[in-house]
Amino acid sequence: IGRDIFLLGTDEIELETIEAAHLPEIFIGIDQALCELSHADVSCIGGACQIDACVKPWIRCNTDDNDGCEINASTDPMNCDGCGMVCPALHGSPSCVSSSCVIECDDGFGDCDEDYATGCETALSNTLAHCGACGKNCAALLPHVAQASCNAGSCGVTTCATGWGNCDNDPNNGCERNLTAEGPCFP
Repeated sequence: IGRDIFLLGTDEIELETIEAAHLPEIFIGIDQALCELSHADVSCIGGACQIDACVKPWIRCNTDDNDGCEINASTDPMNCDGCGMVCPALHGSPSCVSSSCVIECDDGFGDCDEDYATGCETALSNTLAHCGACGKNCAALLPHVAQASCNAGSCGVTTCATGWGNCDNDPNNGCERNLTAEGPCFP
């Protein structure tokens, strides 16, 4: 073939006498060396770079072949563990940790159903089953109460069960007096 000079980008490459049958191998090797994309296993097909696979935890969420695998799916709350998998922000601050959504709830709210998809869905200030904290059920905690309440995150007594009285007006011990055995509340 003789000696030829080729331009590759801004670099001149001088090829000495090579058998014509080996030229395609050389150019494929040169093209392959130019195919380096972020966080991706690539190959060169017909002179163009092609992404074969992303290096985990990186993923490809757009169609731009030039930026490789552009999203870290283990830390991006807008693409947590997959393209478009958004960590919810309802009443909280979302983050993505090890490809799982985590939410830090705003004051007064809780993730009581433990389902990240619903965010911090529970208002802890007035939810009877989660009063002041997830799982703090006023109706179950207060003895002899027919109807409990939750106000500003604290349990209260609305109505005592038949035969019981809240004589000390302390919501923490419910309806503490057995009116049948101990008699009525005294003023």
